[in-house]
Amino acid sequence: MKVLVVDDDQAVRSFLCEALETIGHHVIGVAENGMEALSLYEKSRPDLVFMDIDMPIMDGFDIIKLILEVDEEAKIVVITGMGLKPEDVRKTGALGMLSKPLRVDKIRV
Repeated sequence: MKVLVVDDDQAVRSFLCEALETIGHHVIGVAENGMEALSLYEKSRPDLVFMDIDMPIMDGFDIIKLILEVDEEAKIVVITGMGLKPEDVRKTGALGMLSKPLRVDKIRV
């Protein structure tokens, strides 16, 4: 599976990339803000996006909306430490969410 990882925290990006590659997925792009994420999504059309919410420039909710305008079939999983409810995240069009701190056993896709 081709995956795009979006998070402003370098440690989270590294952890996710390593975990995804270890379980057999191919990370095709890494972005540290929403504008980079949108650009990479349009260029690479990944099978799945892991999207942080609290980021500089544009937050994850704004980027989810823009990605879904580009590709209504986009599959996005929110990663957050903000204490959001899964049902609220799904209302944005995301498939679901993972809470930070992330654990490898929760990243099976």
